Amino acid sequence: MHERMPGGAAVAAACRLAAVPANRGQVALCSYRTEREALVLQCRLLSTDKPSVARFPKLAPTWAGLTAAWLLFLQQMKRHGIVSVKVLVWAACLAPLLRLVEKGLTGGLGANPIEFVTLSTGTWTLVLLLASLAVTPLRHLTGLPWLVRLRRPIGIFAFFYGSLHLITYVWLDKFFDPGEIVNDVLRRPFITAGFLAYLLLVPLAATSTAGAIRRMGGKRWQKLHRLVYVSAVAGVLHFWWKVKADIREPMLYASVLAVLLGYRLAASVRRWLAAAKSGR
Repeated sequence: MHERMPGGAAVAAACRLAAVPANRGQVALCSYRTEREALVLQCRLLSTDKPSVARFPKLAPTWAGLTAAWLLFLQQMKRHGIVSVKVLVWAACLAPLLRLVEKGLTGGLGANPIEFVTLSTGTWTLVLLLASLAVTPLRHLTGLPWLVRLRRPIGIFAFFYGSLHLITYVWLDKFFDPGEIVNDVLRRPFITAGFLAYLLLVPLAATSTAGAIRRMGGKRWQKLHRLVYVSAVAGVLHFWWKVKADIREPMLYASVLAVLLGYRLAASVRRWLAAAKSGR
């Protein structure tokens, strides 16, 4: 079982381990190493029956076996499993708002409630924006294509908290005074960066529907939504320039963004090299 096997036999063995017929149209990827090495297994079985750990009978109690079982379990999730994950994402995204409401009702917003609300909504805007950018790298690294379905709700919630952040500033801080707002935008760099970050999110939120993708076409839509990276950079600068002294938290966000941008750049370079090689 642990000897090297050709690709077709490996696929058949994977299907037998998962108790799934080999003719169901699933894609299985298996790697069989030497006798002393454990079986490393990763199958994309998105259309199988109800997922269950019982589908992994007598897998060797090794890290490789446990990893294989976990990957199989995740990749066998049907629609009800994906919906459950979406519900968890929605609950997690709504939790900061419920926390603010609870603190507002119980007097827990501190001595400066406006500053507390402004900082909280701004922080969660940035966190969710970075989380939405992390979806694609996670999808590529884990081989779980359904993760892409989480990007839209996370991005919409980032825009939602950004809107609350802006409303708090315009309404509670500046009392809808256009003169003061314009003066802040022109004279305070961190306000300028914040406004830029939010304005770039507006067309992205407006075109986040499936209908907008069909009307614009996939390529145009993708080009427009690359603005999310510019918005994220402006958001990090907004936070960094605001805190001035203790920059540990904005530095953390900047580091995460740098990793995500680096992954994006590396992926683009790989595609360019592959295209150049195939064009020879």
